[in-house]
Amino acid sequence: MMKQNLNPKRPSRISISDAPVTKDERIEELNSSKKGSPLMLAGKKDLLFRFIEKRSNILEAATIFDGIHNASTLSNRLDNILPTSKNRVKKSSNLDLATRIVNMVDPVLLLLAHLKSQEQQLENATSHLRARERVIPSSRTSSLLQEMVNVIETIDRTVRQKRSNTHADVKLNSLSLTAAQRELTYSKSNCPQDPVYQTCAFCDHPSVNELLNNGEIENINTVVESEYQAKLKVWNQYLKKKETNASTPAPKCPISGGLMRRHPKRGKESQQILLCMCATSQCVMENSNISSTCPIGCVNHQSGMRHPFEGSPFRSCSCPICTCKCNMAYYAKDLLIIQQKLFQCNLVDESLHKENKENNI
Repeated sequence: MMKQNLNPKRPSRISISDAPVTKDERIEELNSSKKGSPLMLAGKKDLLFRFIEKRSNILEAATIFDGIHNASTLSNRLDNILPTSKNRVKKSSNLDLATRIVNMVDPVLLLLAHLKSQEQQLENATSHLRARERVIPSSRTSSLLQEMVNVIETIDRTVRQKRSNTHADVKLNSLSLTAAQRELTYSKSNCPQDPVYQTCAFCDHPSVNELLNNGEIENINTVVESEYQAKLKVWNQYLKKKETNASTPAPKCPISGGLMRRHPKRGKESQQILLCMCATSQCVMENSNISSTCPIGCVNHQSGMRHPFEGSPFRSCSCPICTCKCNMAYYAKDLLIIQQKLFQCNLVDESLHKENKENNI
């Protein structure tokens, strides 16, 4: 059995900043009252007040839409979600108002598209047909609907910009490794001591190894710091001499032997890299762990039984790790950020699936 990708959620080529904005993201952004927010508390109330004033016109237009499509879905949705009382709007919290406005977006978009289509048809109609058409609602109502859409578009742009600015340096792609490093197999001695890091952030399998042990990393970073301090000491001595003698020659670097013409920079410190070993983990014998590199020994921990060999004509282990080809490598310090980004991608996928399902009903 060939290795399969059992990680359908892994967004190897997804750009979060370009992904559709979810309702939760819109509500969170609209709920903000910071300076520069798309719609402050007073603005939300004013917008909903005007929807209350145009409520009857909007519902009448929605009823006409439903009549054309032999349904009552749009008018019912708007009737349930449009505000009815200015006093209730006045007493509502910022979050309640933001939630109501965001929940109004989809039916408003649908109605606005219908009205624009009707207006275009009227523009193209003859004067005889114009006389028979009912133009509902007024252009002011269409402008109100468009105003709400403009607010949401502004929110969406803001959310996407924040996405791209947040942890922009952390990518959902594997770090580059050497061919030899990619061929490494799982070793229990290289398993992270902290359980948080033992499970792969991408495929969710307990198959992670540290590329270097903590002792090696500490040794590398100790050398980096020692070299930096040595160069810094020479540079500071040079600056002190130059205060009394402007013609003092540039000093030699104690590490490389070259001339130091500027303040030394600290070398790049080593960081712990976590590597998912699924791609190189496999067993080779049915009912035996001899020469196996599988971290879980191909055992189903729920049943306590070994995963069976399957397939025809060539049988192979059906263990989820043996069949997974994940080989992602990432910095340990980025684990939480990666998990947040993956969670956000999954929320977008679930939101799109839900919205598509609702639109198909």
